[in-house]
Amino acid sequence: MSRSETFLSKDFNVKSYVDELALQTCGNGLQKNVFPYEKLQAAFQEVLLDLQVMADVNEDKLADLQRIYVKRLESSLEKVRDLSQLTTSSLERLKDVHSNIESMSREVCKLGDQLEAVNVPRMRALNALKIIKELDRYMQEPPSAFSCASFTQLKDETKLIVTLKDVCKNLPNMQPACDRIDARYSEIQLYLEEHFCKNDGDFETQRQYSHLLSCFSSGTEFCVTHFVQKAFSTRLTNDDSYFTDLQDLADLFFIEAKAVFEDHDHVMSEFIVVVYTDKLKDLLSRKISRNNPSFLTQLQELHSRCTRLTNEFKSRRYVRDASLCIKLNDELWESYLVNYPELEMTHLKDYITDVMQRFYTSIGHKKSLQSERHSSAMLQSLLSKVAPKSESFQAVNMVSDELVVSPILNEAVICIKRCFQLMKTHDKAVIDLYSKIAEQVLSDILIEHVLYALEMEVKSMSLNDPVIVTPDFTFFRVVDKATNIVYNVNQHFDCYINPLLKTGENHSFLNSLNSKYFSDIERCIESGIDKCIGLIITYVEVLLLQNQIKLDNFQGCDCTSACKAVMEFVDHHVYKIKNTFDGKNVEKILFDFGKRLHSTLYNYCCQQQRLSIQGGLVLSRDMAAYDARFSNKFSNPLITSLFSSLKSLSKLVFIDSLKLPDCIHGSDLQSIDKSIIQQFLQLRSDYRSNKLEQYIV
Repeated sequence: MSRSETFLSKDFNVKSYVDELALQTCGNGLQKNVFPYEKLQAAFQEVLLDLQVMADVNEDKLADLQRIYVKRLESSLEKVRDLSQLTTSSLERLKDVHSNIESMSREVCKLGDQLEAVNVPRMRALNALKIIKELDRYMQEPPSAFSCASFTQLKDETKLIVTLKDVCKNLPNMQPACDRIDARYSEIQLYLEEHFCKNDGDFETQRQYSHLLSCFSSGTEFCVTHFVQKAFSTRLTNDDSYFTDLQDLADLFFIEAKAVFEDHDHVMSEFIVVVYTDKLKDLLSRKISRNNPSFLTQLQELHSRCTRLTNEFKSRRYVRDASLCIKLNDELWESYLVNYPELEMTHLKDYITDVMQRFYTSIGHKKSLQSERHSSAMLQSLLSKVAPKSESFQAVNMVSDELVVSPILNEAVICIKRCFQLMKTHDKAVIDLYSKIAEQVLSDILIEHVLYALEMEVKSMSLNDPVIVTPDFTFFRVVDKATNIVYNVNQHFDCYINPLLKTGENHSFLNSLNSKYFSDIERCIESGIDKCIGLIITYVEVLLLQNQIKLDNFQGCDCTSACKAVMEFVDHHVYKIKNTFDGKNVEKILFDFGKRLHSTLYNYCCQQQRLSIQGGLVLSRDMAAYDARFSNKFSNPLITSLFSSLKSLSKLVFIDSLKLPDCIHGSDLQSIDKSIIQQFLQLRSDYRSNKLEQYIV
């Protein structure tokens, strides 16, 4: 390979070439410590000289190429200038041709107008002559029987007879001819109608006949009526699939109507009118019966299905008038919804009455349900006739969320949903109906059921032979059920009633009514709590008397059986109170309970007679047991201090008389009135002998 080819090769590498050149130049002549600089320099100079020669050669070639490029560029520019001139001349010629074409077009149009001005009157004259001849023929003699050899002839005959009929209207003294023309007019129309009916299923042929019949005054209506009746002739025989079949039929009819009629919108409108005014009306009359117990359910179901069908018709755009289906559906249901609010309220009242009567019958209780809620006086009159509670009477069984309240609330939800569906939501009538439903539910649940059970329980609470039977007051269980029911009612109203009423007169009235009913229940509960605590305290007194023994003779190191019985009984009812009430309510009830229990135990201590040290020790043990059990039971610092003070006072009955001054003036009794301390000192058998009154002075 020559040196120039080496330099021009793709794989040429400068570093590798220099290394190879140096190695070839030095070769075997390289001595141990002598480097041949001159020889290597000569080799590189030779290579550089070759490179200079190559550069000169390439420069000459580049100059030649530039000269060739300039010549070719000048030649190309010359050709471009020639083409530009040719294009300009061609464009001018094209404009001339276009101008000539426009001139010719105007002349052609002018000639066409002139020709039309000649031909139109001529055609009119020919048509008029033809009509005059036909009219003359009808005036001379009756026409022969109508016959038609082809559809083209039928079309001509149709146009002719329609024109003749229009002409006869404006001609006087043409009665015989007009009668004959009317006869032929009717004959042709009848012929077309017969053949339109005979060709059912052949949509193209029917389309031709319907087009001819559209020239007659009643021809289009006949075609539409026949076409619609034919569509319903063999369908809609199954009530279960009635609405599905109607939808399928409408889809099919829409396709067929477009194939037969030019104005298919009018045909579909007639079809939809028949659907609502005939087919659906007949279905409703067969399915809906006001004497049927499930009348409203049927009404809701059929209304829902009709509404869905209406929405389907509207979404498929069978007709241009989108409001047609909605209007027909409203007219269809108008008669059924005239007195709907009264029917809904009657149904709800009957349902509530039935639920309550079945419930009270199942528990063996007779209650006369009032159409209006009980007033307080009515309740008192009713409850005064109720006998005191026997062993078999349990008012807790007279209130039930599962059997009474939940069914009523669920039915109210169904009624509200039905109202929302059947009535216009923006009307005042539906708001009033929502309000009436809410008022009815509140009255029947809170007053007729909950308050009635609470009043019955409060009235019947008593102590039935406490010596034999330990009372177990069910009032707290009734209250627990009642509060759960009130909570469920509130939840129900928050979810379904209040959002519908929002604001306004109805909403304010319902809130005030709700507050009044809740206040009545709260007052009844407060009255029942007061009576129940009173009975509990009475039974505590009974326990203290029932287990009364002479404390001086008590043997043992524990509290008395009366104390144990009282603590167990009180614990049971404190647990019931805490499980029934919460928040400030339970604090208030326990505070009142604790005060009354402390007063009872205080009176019990004061009733003791001249106790010995042994008897005083027994009394002190009982009071200490009460303090240990009850001091924190009532969750109130005042009650805690009362029981603690009672324990401290009871110590005065048994401690050594010499220690009394320190005990009386100690921190435990420092805040207690001296008269109370004296009462406890008087319980000691040595009160007079040791002159203990001196410690009070």
